[in-house]
Amino acid sequence: HFDGGVVNKRAVWSFVAYLNEEKVTIQKGKAYEELLQTNNVAEWLGLVYSLQYVSNRIEFEDFDSLHTIEIYGDSQLVVKQFNKEYAVVQTHLKPLFAIARSIFQDITSKGISVSVNWVPREKNALADRIGKNWEE
Repeated sequence: HFDGGVVNKRAVWSFVAYLNEEKVTIQKGKAYEELLQTNNVAEWLGLVYSLQYVSNRIEFEDFDSLHTIEIYGDSQLVVKQFNKEYAVVQTHLKPLFAIARSIFQDITSKGISVSVNWVPREKNALADRIGKNWEE
């Protein structure tokens, strides 16, 4: 589950990874200064870092082609853009889209099924709460 938003005028992202329903990892971060500090940037960063997490685990664990990775986020825009249902028209989001798709293609080329799915905000509560709890 990933999420993103703007907290204290900074784009922040978070994700929670589960293995067989058990929480195994929580991560969060802030956007780089050169990025526009918008909710959409923050949501895209949450997705990019979620995919990167999956990619890194594949490098160090014995995954086989039977594994299915399901990624969930509550940004309908980001999920639909990633899945190519909506075009990415905002110039500042295009590099994040390209990075996410590149990581996705790398994962799927290894025979691992990955899906990126929308869930309502209430089904993404833990990732949302983590992203909002920043200590400056």
